[in-house]
Amino acid sequence: MINEMTLGIAAVSVILVLVGVLAYVFVKQKENTKKHNLLEASIDHITTEMHQLQKAMKEIQSKEKSLALGDDFQSNMEVGLSNFYQQLKEIKEHSKNEHNYFEEKILRLENRVRDFGYVGNNNDIDERRIIALFQEGWSVDSIAKELRIGRGEVEFTLKLADIESF
Repeated sequence: MINEMTLGIAAVSVILVLVGVLAYVFVKQKENTKKHNLLEASIDHITTEMHQLQKAMKEIQSKEKSLALGDDFQSNMEVGLSNFYQQLKEIKEHSKNEHNYFEEKILRLENRVRDFGYVGNNNDIDERRIIALFQEGWSVDSIAKELRIGRGEVEFTLKLADIESF
């Protein structure tokens, strides 16, 4: 009886350990999959950049071949490098402008989200105030004018509050 009980406890323990190991393996596999996907995306990005750089290098090499030797070569090289430098400056400026634009956009969106969060609180106060003013004998039109809201909104609030004698 004791051996069977001990054997049962041991079997349950082994099963629990196996379930724990399987859960651990599953979690680790999920983490590794995430890391693998991130690494794969990074490799794709780097490959794309390398392709673009190789393309730019080929263009530069073809331009070098087409340039004449001597003074023409030097002046053409200076012009090409100057244009390349100017394009880099323009790209950098464009990138900076895009970055600033998106930062401002994010800030505006965050402010809007905050504003939307506060609007809900004002609606509760307005509803209570609408009901209180109506119970004090104010007309629907005067409540709407006082609170600077539409007459329909006042009527809707009063209907929701089950006040039907307006």
